Amino acid sequence: MKKQDAKNTQRVLRKRLLRQLMWATALLILWWGVMVCHLAGVDWMPSWKNDSKILNPERRVIDPNAPVLVLEGDGVDWKTGLKIGPHWQTVRAACTACHSAKLVTQNRATRQGWEDMLRWMQAEQGLPDLGANEDPILDYLSTYYAPEPIGRRHNLEVEQWYDLTE
Repeated sequence: MKKQDAKNTQRVLRKRLLRQLMWATALLILWWGVMVCHLAGVDWMPSWKNDSKILNPERRVIDPNAPVLVLEGDGVDWKTGLKIGPHWQTVRAACTACHSAKLVTQNRATRQGWEDMLRWMQAEQGLPDLGANEDPILDYLSTYYAPEPIGRRHNLEVEQWYDLTE
């Protein structure tokens, strides 16, 4: 009986070893195939991924003469939240190439303040020279995103103060 058990144990071990060798061989062949394809320059991404440079709406150049799409007649671009006015598409193209339009719409500044921000972005953030577009951009920003003279509310006018005694 001991001889039979030893033979069965050896048979089981041989099968296990053979199975492991088969898996190792399959993985080695797969790895070799991937390496050959990689060295041959096979493109692993689907074709639509290759067009991402063209289709990325945050980086594409926007045609300033494109028709304006205004929803509900509120005078605000539905996609960016920028107020629609002269040169707004130039501002959209220049500003949203690097950051969200919300960064523009949440700020208020004078023309000099907006110019200072542009100079800071050029010095610290890598904004290229805007050339002939700089004046129209500053005009737009200083018109539509100028400081508001009134804060959240007017001061309360109190006609009579009450004396609070304990």
